[in-house]
Amino acid sequence: MADIFSGPNAPLTKAFLFCGWRCLTLDIQLDSSHDLAHPLRQQSLREQLKEADFVSAAFDCSTKSRAREVPRVFDDGRRGPGPLRSTRQPEGLDGLSPADQHRVKRDNNACGFMLQVMQEVAERGAGAMRENPVNSLHWLLQQEVAAFRTGLWADTHYDACCWGGARCKRQRLRHNIPEISSWPPLQCHHVHASDEWQPYLLNGRYVYPTKEEAEYTAPFVFAVAVSVSWWAVRVGRAKLA
Repeated sequence: MADIFSGPNAPLTKAFLFCGWRCLTLDIQLDSSHDLAHPLRQQSLREQLKEADFVSAAFDCSTKSRAREVPRVFDDGRRGPGPLRSTRQPEGLDGLSPADQHRVKRDNNACGFMLQVMQEVAERGAGAMRENPVNSLHWLLQQEVAAFRTGLWADTHYDACCWGGARCKRQRLRHNIPEISSWPPLQCHHVHASDEWQPYLLNGRYVYPTKEEAEYTAPFVFAVAVSVSWWAVRVGRAKLA
């Protein structure tokens, strides 16, 4: 399997290793050569993924988060980060600063490449999964919308707190694994603080809860690894030891 945008701790990779898979793990936080906005790295990864039975991508949502639409002014007078995209301009807003334009362009480049590769993976019968918050502007990208219309993908929604997350975060998995589609409903029935997503000051720096909730939880990755392993055995891509 290939775990793309794995995060520095790569929890999904660890769960698949536990289930006996061979894994390819990529994240720029692990190695600067894992930059999927770079054409040469894209070329080499495309070749590597031709042998993959399952590909997962946890796309960076930092430029696509709807939380940026909430106006914030911190106690010291600084304003919170503003939106870089919108429902009408999901590929990037007009009039962004050069730095923000560059950031959005790099994200679109890496994301567009992975969406194309994952479509190829699904078309050859292998498994694939990608994840972002339910209301992320990622799902409005033209390439993502076109991919969903091919009929190869299913969506599964869940609340991260049902998988051990500290906060209630509604997520969407887009995948082609029926075993994931058969999960029971995972909707929050917990009691949460009304300000659980409010940034807070720690040691002189503001901490954004969205970053604290970015990593997959252990129960979630184990459920994915087991579900995909069942799928792989069922379709003849793996054998039980």
